[in-house]
Amino acid sequence: MTSHEAASSRPGCTCAVPSSFTENRTGLSSAMAVLMLTIVAVVSSLALRILKRREVDL
Repeated sequence: MTSHEAASSRPGCTCAVPSSFTENRTGLSSAMAVLMLTIVAVVSSLALRILKRREVDL
């Protein structure tokens, strides 16, 4: 099993750090971190909008 196959079964957050230090892929790890930050920001923004809308209705 190659390292790519093993990494495909792990969540992204546990894959970013090992690929940075052990496989010397700092660019890939940085891109993964920015992508995860963007996803969290979008989901948080949507959750806040939905909750604010529900608060007004109450």
